[in-house]
Amino acid sequence: MALRPRINRLLSKHGTPIPRSLDGLVRQGQEAPPEKTGMGSEQVDAIWRATRKLYRGGMSPAISLCLRRHGEIMLDRSIGYADPESQRIMTPDTPVCLFSASKVVAAMMVHHLVETGQLDLDDPVTRYLPKYGQNGKGRTTIRHLLTHQAGIPRPPAQVEPDILYRPQEIIDLLCEAKPSGLNTQAYHAITAGFILGAIIEAVTGEDLNATLDRVIRQPMGMKYFTFGQTGAERARDVSTGVPMKLVDLFLTYAVGGSIDEVVEVTNDDRFQDIIVPAGNLYAT
Repeated sequence: MALRPRINRLLSKHGTPIPRSLDGLVRQGQEAPPEKTGMGSEQVDAIWRATRKLYRGGMSPAISLCLRRHGEIMLDRSIGYADPESQRIMTPDTPVCLFSASKVVAAMMVHHLVETGQLDLDDPVTRYLPKYGQNGKGRTTIRHLLTHQAGIPRPPAQVEPDILYRPQEIIDLLCEAKPSGLNTQAYHAITAGFILGAIIEAVTGEDLNATLDRVIRQPMGMKYFTFGQTGAERARDVSTGVPMKLVDLFLTYAVGGSIDEVVEVTNDDRFQDIIVPAGNLYAT
């Protein structure tokens, strides 16, 4: 007898139905025997039960979880839809957009250039991007950008979310902007990333993906680890439907759009063709 799916009463137009039985939504990768990880099978099962419970809460269309212990993969599983509209199932190998965690990788690229003696964190940005010195930003350093103290926490004017498809336009706006206060801590959601990416490209003479590919992805043998460029196999973003008024207010302040607008922009295929150093790294 077929079971009727249990539907979570999600409020967003992007809400994803959650069936009563989750077994058909689970995929598993290669996991080491529990004895190799020093964990009992009952402990691994407890972690996975908690993950399934988290998924039932409706906060995410999918969850992919990989845990290592003592150098062995003790758990490598996914649950949910990589694309709820087509009901394509998430697998442990499905690339997912890391959004703001992309900042960490862009920062790694900066520190790589420091290690190789190609720049210094206390260099002024204008050493690499002369036009950035407009409107009193001549004293801004790379360190200011990395520590969210550059005074450009958001675009200088009201912008439409689809400006993300035109990164050079964003860079030009930021170069022309007047800083709100150097050395003042304020979360730079996406802005500083574009300037850091431009600095990296000015130093290396190649785009950020080429540097990332050369320094990290190829040496580590990763299939994915790129800004965009994953194609149709990527997981598509979905607004959860959970009331997110505060998130909407923050996103509108930081990037110029609500969560539903951000979902629409990032699911657009054009989002795969650009580099957003603080926002569109894809990885498993």
